[in-house]
Amino acid sequence: MDGRRHGLSDPALSGEGLDRRKPYKPLDVGNGIVSGSLTANGRWLSLGIAHPIHGRIELTTAPPFTGELFVQAAVRAYRASLAESVRLSFGFDLLDDEPSRVELVADSFPYAFVERPQGRFEVTTVAPRGRQGAVQILRIHARAAIVGPSWGGAMRLARAEFTQLTPRAPLPPAPQRNRSKLEDDVFWIEDSGLGAAAAIAQTPALNVDEGGTGTAVLAIALAEDRPTAVKEARELCAQGEALVARELADRRAFWTGLGLTREEDAPIRRGVAYALDEGASRSGDAVAVLADHVILPLVWTRDAYFMCRALLAAGPHEPSVAAVIEGFLRFAFERAERVGGSWPRASLPSGQAMDPVFQLDQQLWPLLLLADYARLTGDLDVHVRFGAAVGAVIQTLLRRRQPFGLIATDETPADDPLTQPYH
Repeated sequence: MDGRRHGLSDPALSGEGLDRRKPYKPLDVGNGIVSGSLTANGRWLSLGIAHPIHGRIELTTAPPFTGELFVQAAVRAYRASLAESVRLSFGFDLLDDEPSRVELVADSFPYAFVERPQGRFEVTTVAPRGRQGAVQILRIHARAAIVGPSWGGAMRLARAEFTQLTPRAPLPPAPQRNRSKLEDDVFWIEDSGLGAAAAIAQTPALNVDEGGTGTAVLAIALAEDRPTAVKEARELCAQGEALVARELADRRAFWTGLGLTREEDAPIRRGVAYALDEGASRSGDAVAVLADHVILPLVWTRDAYFMCRALLAAGPHEPSVAAVIEGFLRFAFERAERVGGSWPRASLPSGQAMDPVFQLDQQLWPLLLLADYARLTGDLDVHVRFGAAVGAVIQTLLRRRQPFGLIATDETPADDPLTQPYH
């Protein structure tokens, strides 16, 4: 990665600058385990991960939601604030200015450069596959002597805000008693009541002379305990440059393998990248597929089906696609709580039912995805692995069937109540 189109030879995969006149939402980054968002200049807004008790925890700059639950104006205003790209952030201080260029390298990885009197600063952000954190590489081209760089900003560690427009039972309050400390090269935040921790590590300070260059690495890690988070942040920081170079090369090879290298394939590449990196949320051997990793990190089987189906259309025989689909099938049939044998309106990323409301169509999408996966991949063993669970779902539906053959639903697919419960 040399800062000149990132060393990628195919122009379609080298990244086109985003049009600064358009109102972009924050930039997304993830790896199917962690996912988060950044400002256009590469400073952090949030990074989250699945949690076995609370569904999802986040290191975030956003304030908690204090409005009235289910009051649409309050919920929509809070969601809109999360979609704002200009708000409080944390990260490298040298980036805290208007960027000169912003792009998604290989339609996947946020990249920006900021021009300031002190110099030119380029930052690339990647969440390396299989890791519980993310890495930023900052390249410095100094016009004046620079010592550092430093990083800063206010943040909190908390359960994600699952703001919805539809009525549900409120979640029990989540503990929030953050404590933090800077220890040697690592800043950590932990909340023992929440059962979560975050750590931020940086490479040693640089002394860059006027006209000189330098490289700094910042790594963020999330875990259920502080020692694990600190260890992961340090390892990500130490391996940062190699990990970022590997991810850029592998993603380019991924698009080439799928035959999606043309300029007109960019929307497909971006959709597939979002599904793999931010939509998917792995926990153990199960994968939740989120409606949106920032605004509404919950699982609807309906939304998840269409995201998974897009992946199958793009690369049915790609191992990374298969891992997400098989992981979601395990989530749906083995991990997700089914109230009375039925999937709820929405589930937490950890599998607990969020809204125990019966929507007929939500019971069908996992069955259809299983059939699609077997048909498109040729993996017929999935019928054996999940056959008993499929039979249980069908029997639950048949018990709900009315004498005249129809099955009543509590809501439409738009989460709206029905006067006549059939559609």
